[in-house]
Amino acid sequence: MWEYNWIWKLDVMPRLKIFLWQLFYASLLTKGTLLKRGMNIDPLCPSCQSEIEDADHLFLHCHITREFWRLAIYHNWIDSTFLSSQQHNILQRLSSARTTTPVVKIDKVAALLWSM
Repeated sequence: MWEYNWIWKLDVMPRLKIFLWQLFYASLLTKGTLLKRGMNIDPLCPSCQSEIEDADHLFLHCHITREFWRLAIYHNWIDSTFLSSQQHNILQRLSSARTTTPVVKIDKVAALLWSM
């Protein structure tokens, strides 16, 4: 059984579930993914031009993304627990967020990820 079956039980729009499924299967078409698939492209993040645009950079490490998360916490849309995790991988953070205390609202995190 696939360990991420919890995605299909989330109370979110189907497109967010498919988006999360693509994220967990490394199927999001980031520049890093396209480069690995053989496309001859500039793999750097278009926002910061400092790192290869992969899921972890796009959703956690880019300076624009960090500001996005800071504002979401500042406006009490999500708890800071998600960002204070010691894990540097977006997939690990999402998986462990379901069991943290206080429980991170995965539906809100999914909506934020989708909007990025």
